Amino acid sequence: MFQSSGKGDFRLFIKSHHICTMIPDKYAFMQQSLNFPEFKFNIREKEGVLSIFDSLRKKYLILTPEEWVRQHMISFLVEFKQYPRSLFALERSIL
Repeated sequence: MFQSSGKGDFRLFIKSHHICTMIPDKYAFMQQSLNFPEFKFNIREKEGVLSIFDSLRKKYLILTPEEWVRQHMISFLVEFKQYPRSLFALERSIL
């Protein structure tokens, strides 16, 4: 389902394994089944590029195959394993 903010910014709310057929081939990875439960993600399209909302950083990130899997893993750890969001380390260097 698309929702428009009126500024040409469309948001796509999807469940992880039920993908709209209007998604271009470059996002075909979204149609592959992952070994995770279904999650609802907030995805928006702007100027032909899809972005997914990262609930840890509180901002949209460009949707890549790696980001798609990362968001599934974060959702799984938080929702099913009750892992606290505050314990996630983002963009940290390893010593």
